[in-house]
Amino acid sequence: MKKIFIDTDMGLDDIIAIAMLISSGLEITGISTVNGVSAPQVGAKNIKKILDYLGIDIPICVGEYQKVSESMISFPSIDRKRAENLDFLDYLDIKINTVSDNRNIEDFIYESLAIDTTLVCLGPLTNIAKTLVKYGSLFEKKVKRIYIMGGGIKYGNVPGKLVEYNIALDPEAAKIIFKSKIPACIVGIDATRNVPAGKDLKKMIERVKTKNKLSKIIKDVIIKNKSDFIYFYDPLLSSIVIDSSIIKKAQEYILDLILKGKERGRTRSQKTQNGNIQAITEVNPNSFYKLLFRIITR
Repeated sequence: MKKIFIDTDMGLDDIIAIAMLISSGLEITGISTVNGVSAPQVGAKNIKKILDYLGIDIPICVGEYQKVSESMISFPSIDRKRAENLDFLDYLDIKINTVSDNRNIEDFIYESLAIDTTLVCLGPLTNIAKTLVKYGSLFEKKVKRIYIMGGGIKYGNVPGKLVEYNIALDPEAAKIIFKSKIPACIVGIDATRNVPAGKDLKKMIERVKTKNKLSKIIKDVIIKNKSDFIYFYDPLLSSIVIDSSIIKKAQEYILDLILKGKERGRTRSQKTQNGNIQAITEVNPNSFYKLLFRIITR
């Protein structure tokens, strides 16, 4: 069974993505939270509420607020408010005082990994970069592959900039990962534009009768979506981890990042035949939606 470790900033689409991974039966060895859509402590409490509601026990660790370097970009405050409150999921009104682990984030991540673990990164790469800096080749040897929702070749999602939030929030951290020996699969804005979360889909899912708590969570997040996510960003990444046949077009690249000036956080790419970074630029939307509906109706 494939072992995976999840690093998340607990946006609302992260909830769908994590639920999909749980539903797939993959062994999740741990979850860490990073500063992004949600603050790390709040995000950790929310994922703990979800896991308690589902009756699942997965180790959780709170990441640090401090980025590898400071960023001038942040997610819209309305996105953070809705992601942190989760008041539209009233059945998650479970009291969680704190989510604590005595280890620091680097030790937690490293010690949670078995050999050949797959990393699934749904937010900025701060935690993973810190772990790589501390453990170096020992960390690289444990990781089979890292899947990253972030960046873009032709597109971005930060208003007025050709950058993507997860990468732009901590581009130095992303650069550390890109320069490592860990094989990486980048699912960027180019690919996520293939799977919109539109009104027609919402209406279809509203009519679906769910059979379990996991499906209910996915359905409720989708139908209560108020432009929290226009596309299925993180769920697309999870779907590719579950079933790589969803990929329609991919290319190996050497990736670098602009770290200064107005384009700070922009991904620069160069095609290559022997790079360790695979960028997914196009997916089969029908395959993605079929997988999503199969999980919701299971």
